[in-house]
Amino acid sequence: MKARALRIFTVASAALAVGCEKQAPAPSSAATPSAFSVRALTAERSGDHVHLTVTARIKNTGPAPLSLTAPVVQLFTGDNKKAAAFVAPGLEPAVIAAGAEMDAETHWWLAGADVADALTLEVTGIRQPLKSAGSIAFDSLPENKPIAIPLP
Repeated sequence: MKARALRIFTVASAALAVGCEKQAPAPSSAATPSAFSVRALTAERSGDHVHLTVTARIKNTGPAPLSLTAPVVQLFTGDNKKAAAFVAPGLEPAVIAAGAEMDAETHWWLAGADVADALTLEVTGIRQPLKSAGSIAFDSLPENKPIAIPLP
């Protein structure tokens, strides 16, 4: 009886050990304070909307990879309204390794009227202004041609 109980315990322990293999941490969307600076801003008009691309240098100070999706990264218009992320094949959100720093693009889809508002980028709770209100008129943006927007 003891031999059978020992065998069952050994088999169960081996199965448990196999199930406990160490794996790399999954990308986090938890907000860990990170340093960032905006490097570039481009706008491309498409019908009555604008595809806005923000390039920022972001340092992930957290212990896990950082996925640049909401709520970690968010764009706000002048009335503190959250902008929608621009989702398209080939524009998947960047993932920054723990302790790493890199230039990463975020993509946003704005209504034409929102382009005239002040825009603010937030990364892990830290906000930085991208442009002031009135500095760009929607009608001045050419259709389907990315235009660099001066940073403040």
